[in-house]
Amino acid sequence: MTPRFEGYKKSPDGFGTVTYEVLHPKGASIEITRSLFEGDVLRITSVRNTPDPALEKARGIRLYDGNKKLFDGYLRAPDYRRGSNKYRTLTTGIYDWRKELEAIYITESAGSTESYVDRSIDFILANLCRIANSAGVVKKQIYKYDPARLPYHPSFFETELISPTFTNTIWDAFTELTKQMDIMEISRTGQWAIKVDSLQDDNYIYIIPQMVSIDTVIFGDFEVGAGFGDFFTHPYGLMLWAKTLEDITSSDITLTITYTDQGGANPNTATIMIPRDTPKGSYFPIPLEPADKLVKDVTNITGSGGGTGNTVRVEGKSARTLPDWKLQPPKDIGKDYKKLLNHVIVKGRGTLKTQTLGEIPLLGTEELAASAGGSSTLLIDADAFFQTWSVKSGDLVKNITKNQKCSVVSVDGETQLTTTPLAATFWGDGDLYEMDIGKSISSNDLYINTT
Repeated sequence: MTPRFEGYKKSPDGFGTVTYEVLHPKGASIEITRSLFEGDVLRITSVRNTPDPALEKARGIRLYDGNKKLFDGYLRAPDYRRGSNKYRTLTTGIYDWRKELEAIYITESAGSTESYVDRSIDFILANLCRIANSAGVVKKQIYKYDPARLPYHPSFFETELISPTFTNTIWDAFTELTKQMDIMEISRTGQWAIKVDSLQDDNYIYIIPQMVSIDTVIFGDFEVGAGFGDFFTHPYGLMLWAKTLEDITSSDITLTITYTDQGGANPNTATIMIPRDTPKGSYFPIPLEPADKLVKDVTNITGSGGGTGNTVRVEGKSARTLPDWKLQPPKDIGKDYKKLLNHVIVKGRGTLKTQTLGEIPLLGTEELAASAGGSSTLLIDADAFFQTWSVKSGDLVKNITKNQKCSVVSVDGETQLTTTPLAATFWGDGDLYEMDIGKSISSNDLYINTT
């Protein structure tokens, strides 16, 4: 690496084109911290016996590796710490241009407002850049919003009209806009954020809205009688799930899904059977080919069975598989789903409990009815997600209180299992039980509550 520092330099007469001059910070160590949510910071630490005039004044700073720009931002006041033998340690922080946007008010005075009536997000973003360019420090670049620079530019940025009112700073306005984007985005579930990108060009600082924490993408739909409808892709890959958009009442549906895996290989195929009498909104994990874990895109879906109009949606999802209303996260977690899975709170009647099975929240039972059926037994739990939890034939169900076991013969749906015969035809209210589905369960506080 051959680093090159450049600092903003005014012309001698105060007029003319802004230029940058090469700086030579002596004996300096450099550290760059990058964060989409906090902004980038360049820290310079240098032990010196004389001051460094180049780093003692507020100015624009750039760092290059050859012709590649690594950092572009604004130097604030340096901090000298005295040492021994007249040496001092100089530490200075250089912040990217987001910090300037956090300090520019959208009107001349703090507390005033800027209102828009029936304007698109594209228009508002461009206008906020115009306001930012009329304030702030003198620099070579200008703020610019260019839809062509966005990795994903949804149509509602241009077509949907909104009427927001902003107060305080430009950055506050950007933050409020991302909340509107979160609401209006319906094709995928995630969170919008604003990236301030000054590394692409020496003349522009691009304002780039982009999606982060994408945990659900609609890959495509399959409708009996109509066929495959293609939707979106995901840049990295997600787990593959099938979701019923209608009650499946006529017969089983078998789907064959052609997909692109996490490495970009295509075609790969996966098959899933959705049984008859599956209710609307049920999720089924789709097993992939060996060595495949994630899916970037679904390129085709074919199917057999079902009734005309029956529709199944194929989604890419993270490990979070339960409906949002079953999750009550602490307020400070927000959309960090990795933390969210460790803070699942389930509200229900009776002795409803919460378990964690790997990274999948596993709910305890609210009602479990066991009834003899000749050579087999039906176990019905109105609050279970047996298919979502990947319960399969051969898994064990144990009544700890009565010390009885049975094994799963078939998974009849999210809420019903057919098992081998029980020694007793009824498991009583309050009996402690557990399910062994081939993975460790953190503790055994699943209870039967037949009332």
